[in-house]
Amino acid sequence: MNSDDKRKLIVRDGKFRFIHWGVLILSLVATLMVYSFTKGQVEDKEIRSFLKEADQVVDIVSERMEKYEDALWGGQSCIQSHGGDISRLDWSTFSNHIRIDKKYPGINGIGVIYNVKKEDLNSFVLLQEEDFPEYEIYPVHDEEEYWPITYIEPVGINYEAIGLDMAHEENRYAAVKKARDTGEAQITGPIILVQDVDRSSGFLFFVPIYIGASGTLEERRNNIVGVVYSPFMVRKLMDGTLKRDKRHVDIKISDGDEVIYNESDKEMNSHCFIKVKQYQINMYGRTWTFDISPNTSFYEESNNQPLIILFGGLFIDSMLLVIFLKSIRINKRAIELADMASKEIKSNNNKLSQRNQDLETLLHISSHDLREPLRSIKNFSKMVNEKYKDDLDDKGKDLLFRIERGAGNMDALLDDIMSLSCAQRKRFHNKRVDVNILIGSVIEDMDEKISNSNAKISISNSMPILYVDEMWASRAFYNLISNAIKFVKPGECPDITISPYKTEVGTGITISDRGIGVRDESSDKIFNLFQRDVGKEIGGTGAGLAIVRQIALRHNGDVWVKPRNGGGSDFTIIFSNEEDYV
Repeated sequence: MNSDDKRKLIVRDGKFRFIHWGVLILSLVATLMVYSFTKGQVEDKEIRSFLKEADQVVDIVSERMEKYEDALWGGQSCIQSHGGDISRLDWSTFSNHIRIDKKYPGINGIGVIYNVKKEDLNSFVLLQEEDFPEYEIYPVHDEEEYWPITYIEPVGINYEAIGLDMAHEENRYAAVKKARDTGEAQITGPIILVQDVDRSSGFLFFVPIYIGASGTLEERRNNIVGVVYSPFMVRKLMDGTLKRDKRHVDIKISDGDEVIYNESDKEMNSHCFIKVKQYQINMYGRTWTFDISPNTSFYEESNNQPLIILFGGLFIDSMLLVIFLKSIRINKRAIELADMASKEIKSNNNKLSQRNQDLETLLHISSHDLREPLRSIKNFSKMVNEKYKDDLDDKGKDLLFRIERGAGNMDALLDDIMSLSCAQRKRFHNKRVDVNILIGSVIEDMDEKISNSNAKISISNSMPILYVDEMWASRAFYNLISNAIKFVKPGECPDITISPYKTEVGTGITISDRGIGVRDESSDKIFNLFQRDVGKEIGGTGAGLAIVRQIALRHNGDVWVKPRNGGGSDFTIIFSNEEDYV
């Protein structure tokens, strides 16, 4: 095959061929399949999570109401232990003892309502005025009995309610009579509490007090003393029961046709595939309807995963297309440059050099453009591993591991190349640095690596003060210590000593190890890019020591290695003693 035939073959291979389209189509199909599968899995998971949290919310509210009921029955027991006639002071003592502000968040208070016959009204009021002069029963009515709020703690936030008669209004009156007749705890329908300046929905919670037998309806009506009660603002109750910032669902509560609490976002719910879950709960003589719906935080945490996979896959497909097109363009450009070079190589070596530089520039651009798709491959591989590891078979896990390892190696290589480039070009910011502190920081950053290798590191107490760029000096020390840990004899643990090194022209440190050592013929070339003195069995990019040398040279210093007596190596890096270099 002559040169013209070879050129034609190269040109043909550099064009966009069927195999390129095939790879792109297969990648796109795989992306859509994974997206569809993941979307179904995520939606099923979200529905299960939503139903679980919805059940929990209703259970928490019910359990909290039971806790409030227990407090009311405790108040009833306290009053019965006083023979049904408890003083205002004794009730205040009881309230302080149960610590309603700490143990019962959401409750607005706890009080006593006595049943007063019409003929006993005046004497009852006079008795209350003895220790509460401003006490009065309101509003005035002509019923045969009264149910006035007698005591309430804490008094400050409930002052307006003192003296309010339950018999003046049918909702309150019906609930208190039902508690009397059944002997069970009862709540009112929705009301506006007189002490609520916001005029929000509320209710009253009653527990009956008897002195004497209460087995029959007649006995309960004859022996009723009053009720222990608590006023509730539904908004305050829910704030004290369910922390909004820890929930992923919104709540709407209705008593019959009246909504008493609503935090649901109707606009958002109308666009959600999860619809409202409804519960009807018998709540102490009333039927409460709970409408539970997902809130914004519910979807912020989980709903984006399929879209991430979709857009991530499309992004990777796009990057593949870009890479194919770039490789074709580079191939075309390479052919053009080769043609030009073949025509001019004998007459113009400078032009050939320039063209080689163009190729190098294109290679740099290509490497730089690979950074983002490479990072995307790593991120999405990690995401697949974290979310769907259990769904993959052994072959799938192995392929995913190879992808992650290859991407990691490539990323590390690009990082080292960029670091080397920065070490060559960027301006250093030198200052006086205590090496003890600098080495200590490096050791701290390498804590996991040191621990995993069981490395022993001894550091001299007489470390010098250096005039260096702190970040780049740390990088140099890190690479040298990392090498000392990595290149250890089989079956042995790294034994490393760090000591000062001083000469008339420079000051630095020596890092000594008992590792595999460096051959004499390799002692200089290992500081060149991609030059190693070991095989591929020990990982690495081959750029670490090249970076160390560039850092030393930028400080007007140097780095070298010598064999250590008894085995191992002494790596020495020095920095100029002059403080006027850059």
